[in-house]
Amino acid sequence: MKTHRIVCLSLVIFAALRAGASAATYDLAACVERGLRANPGIASRKIAIAESEKDISSAISRFLPTVTAAHQISTLSNHGSFADSVNYPDQNGTVASLRLSQPLFTGFAGLTTLEKARYVRELRQTELREARVGLIRDIQRQFFEYLRLVAEVETAEVTVAGLEKQLKSANAFYEQRMAPQLQVLQAEVRVSSARQELVLAQTKAENGRRRLNELLAFAPNDSDIEYSGRLADFDYQGGQPLADYSARALSRPDLRMGELNIALARKDAKLALSRALPRVSVDADYNDRQRDNTNPLHSDYNEDYWTLGLNMSMNVFQGGADVADYRKQVLVANRYEEDLRKLRNQIDREVLVAYASQQEALLRIDSARKIKDVAEAALDRAQTAFELGLGTTTVVLDAQEELTRAMSGISRAQADFMGFKADLDYLAARDEAYAADDQSTSKTQ
Repeated sequence: MKTHRIVCLSLVIFAALRAGASAATYDLAACVERGLRANPGIASRKIAIAESEKDISSAISRFLPTVTAAHQISTLSNHGSFADSVNYPDQNGTVASLRLSQPLFTGFAGLTTLEKARYVRELRQTELREARVGLIRDIQRQFFEYLRLVAEVETAEVTVAGLEKQLKSANAFYEQRMAPQLQVLQAEVRVSSARQELVLAQTKAENGRRRLNELLAFAPNDSDIEYSGRLADFDYQGGQPLADYSARALSRPDLRMGELNIALARKDAKLALSRALPRVSVDADYNDRQRDNTNPLHSDYNEDYWTLGLNMSMNVFQGGADVADYRKQVLVANRYEEDLRKLRNQIDREVLVAYASQQEALLRIDSARKIKDVAEAALDRAQTAFELGLGTTTVVLDAQEELTRAMSGISRAQADFMGFKADLDYLAARDEAYAADDQSTSKTQ
């Protein structure tokens, strides 16, 4: 019998060790680092940067000469009846040509295209930064929301345990004819409701876990991932002064994106104007022609020659299309300027709202803690009075419900505070706590 117990205990310990070894534990910092490393949205932005690098290479190639080679084979046949014709003899011919063209002036289109490609690359890099700070905010918010949902589960479990204890007390008093059956029924109803709330809280917590898994690029139903931490473990202080957040918000990535969109629209306007300017290039051609005649009256011949020329072309009239395109891009730039001005005002408002909401959540934390202390004292007194026969089950149940609300109020206020802190860090583009993204494109090339 003793040996059997030892074997069973060994199996239990082995299973626990295997479960512990297979489960990966992530705290808040590990979650953010994992998300920045594995989230598909970040990977997509890095690929976009690689694409913009190719656009720059393509723009640079516009300044280099182009070489074109061609080879043509032709056959002329009179189908017999005119085979001996002096004017149209049967013949086979080949033409080989080589052309080199060096652009000298392209109406500033080449330079403008290169400048635009570099702006696009900076825009893609800024989009990566925006995606980065946005993902950090989303992960932090979801992490604290998940901790809140876990706290709600724990609160529901405490509530169910307390109500079940009260139900047993009510049954005991009823059996001793010291309380009416109505109090037992009331306790049973509260217990049933609390169990339903527990199931609902567990479902919400599991859904919150799935959402966090998604942000970290894990399978939604991956159960080998454990998230460590409790809301009570974090520091709930006022944070940075409002002026610091407002000052840092001026360097947000989306503001720079707005400025880059304006610059790109102006480059497009310049490209539209460049289409009305002349193009100048130096062209060199080499040609080799050979013809074989089947009629002996005509001799075969071979010629080769080269040409060198300075060519200029210009669109004299396009029906006003270039002018219309130029004016359109000017309007696009003006629209982007208005959008940027709107965004600046929006950011100012969002910083003020998030900061005020954070301070309000801080006050709610302190208030909820005081309410919890009072609710615990009230529950103790109600239970004592009930046990002494001086109170009713209804009073105890109401006190238990007040305590449940107070505990939920603390976890919600704490999660709100940390969520607003994440919002403020996002608005201020705070991401220096995490390593910069590796923008290497070797894997995409």
